[in-house]
Amino acid sequence: MQKRGAGEIVLNMMNQDGVRNGYDLEQLKKVREVCHVPLIASGGAGTMEHFLEAFRDADVDGALAASVFHKQIINIGELKAYLATQGVEIRIC
Repeated sequence: MQKRGAGEIVLNMMNQDGVRNGYDLEQLKKVREVCHVPLIASGGAGTMEHFLEAFRDADVDGALAASVFHKQIINIGELKAYLATQGVEIRIC
């Protein structure tokens, strides 16, 4: 995809989407090895630690989620504060 001009990759792990058991870190790591554009993790977040693992262990540039926010399982402001305390660079909006 990079060779075709992709500016970033959003890797949606459909097998993890909505189950809130964490991102597929092994798949993310494999893609990160060959991907030199920003990589965004999608599908699987259920805890704040899952986000941290994606940034720390799989070296993603971003992580997205839906159900944990829609169902108010995780507060976005609290997540950003947590990630910042763990050394993850975040945008404060």
